Amino acid sequence: MVRYRIGILFLVCVILACGCSDSTDTSMVATSDNNTQSFHEQTQNTTDAKQGQEALLQIMSVGDGWEDTGTASIPLDEGISFIGAVDGGFFFSEETDRKGPNQDIVGCRYYFQSSSGKKEILLEIEGYYYATSMICGDTLIFAASLYGDEGNNGTTIFRMAEGKPAEVILEQSDFMLPALYDNGDEVIMVVRDKSADGKTSVSRLAVYDLNTKEMTFIAETELSKYGNGERIICAGGTKEDIYYAVKSVKEMRIVRYSRTEDRIAAECVSDNSINFITGMDDIVVLSQTSDKEYLKDAGFIGILSENDFEKAAVIPLITATHPIREARMTEDGLYFRALESAYLLRKDSNLSLYTYNLSAGKRGHAFDVCDSGILLLEDDSNIRKVSVRNED
Repeated sequence: MVRYRIGILFLVCVILACGCSDSTDTSMVATSDNNTQSFHEQTQNTTDAKQGQEALLQIMSVGDGWEDTGTASIPLDEGISFIGAVDGGFFFSEETDRKGPNQDIVGCRYYFQSSSGKKEILLEIEGYYYATSMICGDTLIFAASLYGDEGNNGTTIFRMAEGKPAEVILEQSDFMLPALYDNGDEVIMVVRDKSADGKTSVSRLAVYDLNTKEMTFIAETELSKYGNGERIICAGGTKEDIYYAVKSVKEMRIVRYSRTEDRIAAECVSDNSINFITGMDDIVVLSQTSDKEYLKDAGFIGILSENDFEKAAVIPLITATHPIREARMTEDGLYFRALESAYLLRKDSNLSLYTYNLSAGKRGHAFDVCDSGILLLEDDSNIRKVSVRNED
């Protein structure tokens, strides 16, 4: 049961790792002007009834505590698409061909360009329908639903890095793209396969270690073409825990899997569909959607006990059309982002949520979470990094 309680570069290189500032103000004021919606500090006690422990969450004002490290230009040529930045260079893609009845089968070349301007082709694909990618450390994880001589050949997941031609991580028979989540030197992924007769699809939750190249499968569900069974929707987490959402015809469930204990540590039913989930310990961060209504408040921080999730605070600026897209646990805390906002959730004696509103200042969009902040893309030509100042 779910209860609700109101409350709670390659910026050409990585520039200044930053921590968080503390605050003791316990007031809350919500104001707005023509461009900015401000959420001033709020303190609300919430209690985990099972453990009897008090958690304190402070919602910092939008933009409060953040620092901007300036811009770095992207060496973007005509016809080239920027994918991501790492310490030492950039990943780009270049369309080479289009074919098919609707010109929807794309040929593409992927390459790395170093800070000195040297270009290195990492992968060439003759044709795909859909693709998705993610920067994880110094590595580009790329998945494409490939098209071969006999039509759809399923989906292949590659890894690429400077000086290293593309390697295949995993091949799946399903045409649906995998869900990919950055976890530092790991990739958390939801991969899907279909049975030979096409009557059943299988979802698998896996963790791929970039250093050892080992793939560990954690959970598996089956769904028939008639709608019977379950499907893993999304996942995220830390070195200690993985959080994921499982959907059936009747319900959506939130699950926390303890990696240290190798077991499901908590599980409960969600009141709405979930399109992003992550967390740390018993604190869960998620964004939701609903088939019944538009969710203006769709992002939540809550406490997950053994069989219950209690929403403790609304995450500012997250709506059904503006969901959380990516997160990573860092030394500063849990950085996460939507397209037009960035966040840091810090956990020590208190919980503090720092929010950065990009749409208010029209300063580009957030495209990546790095080790010490959020990378922003301005006008497809410049990169900035923002992070929370360390005022200790």
